[in-house]
Amino acid sequence: MKIDYYKHYASTHKFVGYDEIKITSKTIGYFMNALLPHLPRSKKAQIVDIGCGNGRYLNILREIGYQNIYGVDISEEQVSYARERLGTDKVEVSDALKFIENKNQEYDAILIIDLLEHLELDYSIKLIRAVRNALKDNGIVIMQVPNSISPLSPYLYGDITHKRAYMTTSMNQSLLLGGFNEKDISHYALPPVPTGLMGSIRFLFWHLLFYPLISTYLFFTIGRYNRGIYTANMLTVAKKCPIDLHVTIDLPDAVI
Repeated sequence: MKIDYYKHYASTHKFVGYDEIKITSKTIGYFMNALLPHLPRSKKAQIVDIGCGNGRYLNILREIGYQNIYGVDISEEQVSYARERLGTDKVEVSDALKFIENKNQEYDAILIIDLLEHLELDYSIKLIRAVRNALKDNGIVIMQVPNSISPLSPYLYGDITHKRAYMTTSMNQSLLLGGFNEKDISHYALPPVPTGLMGSIRFLFWHLLFYPLISTYLFFTIGRYNRGIYTANMLTVAKKCPIDLHVTIDLPDAVI
């Protein structure tokens, strides 16, 4: 019998040992520092959050004035939380690829936060291709994934549904297979956000102690790799170029 890990994903993983409301509020600082700078400035921008989870980012987008937002997630528990606890009605339960694959130049921005690491490889590439097709010209996709070069890779092993972590090279590889152009791809570290006393302490320790130690160790063992990005998670932003100069590689439907 095949087990549906996502049927009870929130109750067995996401909210175990945590206050649900605190999880939602803690993300505000991260969102404002890491994600908002990359999003379209127009509050009328069409934005979809694929793998929106409990709707926390949809809630923040709504609170800061974005008008055309939508979310999709495969977990009924998380979508119910988004609707009932956060009051987010523009969200639905759906498979990510089924939702996005027939969309054509509809979105200014697409969020894929903490999702790719859950997916089979061929599915993830098909999803990226469909996401590119769903973006308007100059639209962007913002992705967060576990960083495989981070010491101990804590986010890779903290969830049994995770299948892989990424480096800048493997993210580029996935995006190139999905039809994006390398010159339109950027990667960013995600250090602690200096919000509150503990956040400020973590921020200072990361920048003054841990990052120098990690970068020095890795420099002398493997050289400067992963573009100096050693945080536990990594952010990637890719833009859909209006003139497609990139030749998409044709790949088999079943296996990539």
